[in-house]
Amino acid sequence: MSFHELFRLNAADGLIVAMSLPSYESGVKMTCRERLMPKECAYMETLEPRRQITFAGGRLALRAALTALGGEVHTSLPNPRGAPNLPAGYRGSISHKDHVAIAWVTPDTGWYVGVDVEVAEPNRSRIASKVLTSDELLRVESLPEAERWPRILRHFSLKEAIYKAIDPMVERYVGFKEVAVLLGQGMDAKAELRLNSSESLEVHCGWREYEGFVLSTARARATRPV
Repeated sequence: MSFHELFRLNAADGLIVAMSLPSYESGVKMTCRERLMPKECAYMETLEPRRQITFAGGRLALRAALTALGGEVHTSLPNPRGAPNLPAGYRGSISHKDHVAIAWVTPDTGWYVGVDVEVAEPNRSRIASKVLTSDELLRVESLPEAERWPRILRHFSLKEAIYKAIDPMVERYVGFKEVAVLLGQGMDAKAELRLNSSESLEVHCGWREYEGFVLSTARARATRPV
């Protein structure tokens, strides 16, 4: 089985594309060479086999979203911070798991964007103390046990998307306790950034469950020079 598109979703004037990933096998590399740009193929060859698949899937999803929005086919390599570069006029983000790659592309309106995809299984509730603030942890622990892991996963996914959105401005590692997320009704979510006083940013985020995945998106911009 080769790469194939799973679904498309509209999000904040942009488009999310999900790509199904094959297991690593010899035929897949040839398919990648036929569908990726030459420099992307060359970069892919430097990666270990598992990472080659997620890299290729992420670029195919990115290209599908970009061209659907009217952008031209573009060579997208990781920038020094690891994020995909896009042509002028667009911003985007990529996330992946072993069997799926997600790309979100939007027109450049001054907002940086971040996307994250997660799968519910296996249950990894043990990460709660590492990724949740003390207030978040108290709220999770007050829930019935069956609801705790889904809530932890949403917090984790939202924070991952937020980190990607703010990274181009702060250009540093941001710890999980530097972002607090408050989940509202349905897919509503709010984020409180607990960054350095000089890092003044505005963030909007949200999440949804679709096709068995948890998808989180975040947009961020500086409210004053960082």
